[in-house]
Amino acid sequence: MDEYLLGLIKTDLGYKWCDDATNEKLKHLIAEGLAYLKKYSPSADFQSDEFARSLLKNYVLYALSNATDDFKVNYREDIMLFRDEWSAKNVNQETIAN
Repeated sequence: MDEYLLGLIKTDLGYKWCDDATNEKLKHLIAEGLAYLKKYSPSADFQSDEFARSLLKNYVLYALSNATDDFKVNYREDIMLFRDEWSAKNVNQETIAN
């Protein structure tokens, strides 16, 4: 788990201090969110891409409330945009390579 990414998400979610159990839970939820979102954009950079990180942060926020199904519904359009941006980048790279 990337400590930088953990720190950013903890700050965004308002965690000023965490015990080990909370850190482990957040790490687990971040890993779960990364696995879910990378299905739509495998090469996304969640450290530098604000949009990708925002989706991940909101995934973690919903997961903390055991509401990932609601995240998938409420963020469907953003997830599809996330996927489409990745697809467009890949098409452009393939076009340039050829």
